[in-house]
Amino acid sequence: MSDQKLIVGISQGDINGIGLEVILKTFQETGINDICTPVLFSSQKTVSYYRKVMGIEEFNFHPLRDMTQINHKKVNVFVCYEEEVNIEMGKASDVGGKYAAISLEKATENLLANKIDVLVTAPINKHTIKNESFNFIGHTDYLGKKLNGSPLMVMCTNSGLRVALATDHVPLKDVVSKLSVDVIAEKITAFHNSLVRDFAVRKPRLAILGINPHASDNGTIGNEDQTLVKPAIDKARGDK
Repeated sequence: MSDQKLIVGISQGDINGIGLEVILKTFQETGINDICTPVLFSSQKTVSYYRKVMGIEEFNFHPLRDMTQINHKKVNVFVCYEEEVNIEMGKASDVGGKYAAISLEKATENLLANKIDVLVTAPINKHTIKNESFNFIGHTDYLGKKLNGSPLMVMCTNSGLRVALATDHVPLKDVVSKLSVDVIAEKITAFHNSLVRDFAVRKPRLAILGINPHASDNGTIGNEDQTLVKPAIDKARGDK
């Protein structure tokens, strides 16, 4: 990892989607390079196309093919592919999925090699990215497998509220079957540790949502909250 500014790797997402527009607009914010060194995993041609379409020709970036070439004073574009790509903004296509996967895989490779400090992922199309070589529902499943860990999806609000999910990318009818006392307790513990380590919350206070309306109302509306959620809370408390 860098002993200078944080190196932030960014996957480009679906090349026909909103990702690159959001990324380039973010790069227009003054002071970006004062707080981190951005590395976008894409290609010179793709970034140049969006730069032209968005009318920000004055935007300059530093292309590199090896992380030893990184420029800490500029936005860097790690060249993942050289070929010309047919970009059709707003259209779902296998091409968009293919290059989203290429970008994500290269970014993850550099994360695992400690060449970047953190990875930010732009939106993908979960349908078009999936193929024989990329058989994952989305970012969460892919990164969980590659990083050999149990992923925890956390959503943040500008009011400081943070919400973590016990399950992700599961149809509602299958949620309960994916839960157990151990699973819920592990998610609670992981969320607590993340709040302390990643969000600098010294003494987190966690509220656990029930599964059924009124948290089952003492078994009146199902019994999952008594058999799964309450024992999981007790277990997580006991593990600390």
